[in-house]
Amino acid sequence: MDMPAEVTRLASRLSRPTESTLPLSYRESAVLVILFPGADGPALLLTERPHSLSRHPGQVSLPGGGQEPGDAGLHATAMRETREELGCSVGHLSILGSLDLVDVGVSRYRITPFVAWSPLRLDLSPDPAEVASVLEVSLHTLLDPASRHQETWETRGESRQVALYRFGEYAVWGATARILGDLAQRLTEVVS
Repeated sequence: MDMPAEVTRLASRLSRPTESTLPLSYRESAVLVILFPGADGPALLLTERPHSLSRHPGQVSLPGGGQEPGDAGLHATAMRETREELGCSVGHLSILGSLDLVDVGVSRYRITPFVAWSPLRLDLSPDPAEVASVLEVSLHTLLDPASRHQETWETRGESRQVALYRFGEYAVWGATARILGDLAQRLTEVVS
């Protein structure tokens, strides 16, 4: 399937990965925003992490993870992690570019989010040790203002405002919400 017009226009708004100075004690990582033909137009995949994990249990995230010495760059990290987590072939994915870097102070990761197009729906066989469930979110749903929320959350005895997305029963917040916000802003620029 050819790339939909909005995905082609989005590709022109993406960056090419650049070198940057990594904050001391941070680890390089990469995630993949996979766009593909969904039931209601272009869609993306999110994963729910198992509640048994020690880091970010139960959170909704994008496939990806930390760079390993054998990875031929961060794009290779994103592809390897996607293959490992989702149990799918990544050979047909085309990297369109990247979004803004995201630093995660809590876990000391710098995330490079790559955006890729798949002309086919992915044949998934998720690793249950890394993925509890897979969500498909249409780009129309991502751009719907009703999906964005500001909530007050209590953490460690303090109240704080949290920007998040809600897709059905799932709340997407933190680094993943920032990445989706960057994607949504760029999509809005090419769709309007």
